[in-house]
Amino acid sequence: QVSYVTVEELKKLVGEGATVLDMRSPRDFAASHIPNSLCVELHEKFIPWAPKVVDTSASYVIVSKEGKEKESLEALTKIGAEKCVKGFLKGGITAWTDATSSFPFVTQEEVILGAQDVLLDIRMEKEFNTERLPGSTHIPLPQLKEKINELKAVKPNKVFIHCRTGW
Repeated sequence: QVSYVTVEELKKLVGEGATVLDMRSPRDFAASHIPNSLCVELHEKFIPWAPKVVDTSASYVIVSKEGKEKESLEALTKIGAEKCVKGFLKGGITAWTDATSSFPFVTQEEVILGAQDVLLDIRMEKEFNTERLPGSTHIPLPQLKEKINELKAVKPNKVFIHCRTGW
């Protein structure tokens, strides 16, 4: 059964160690998302891919596309993560937008890196080796959580994230 949390309850849960799992499309995520959230889109490849990045021993608050909460919970159940779900954000990302700024979705041609900016390539090793973006830092998505401190150490002004599918 789908249960909901308010923005204030989400903040409390995150303060206690929960991660926000955003199951909307990468484009929607890029337009507006909760800081430090993880985007794993609910789509046809969710079941085989999600276990690589969704820790079934962690706690999650879910942001999903409106009307997709039940489908999202069913998918999380199929990967054994249903007990990790502390609730879905009531009102979705629109409930959060007053407390956060939007981040634009940009094309490679639109990216202009400043001195303190980072272009982070989160594709798998094979994809990265096939087509590298000049000046990019490579941390494959499944390793991002464990290597995030490497990125934080450079104190970037902006981080541009690149992935073939947009995750």
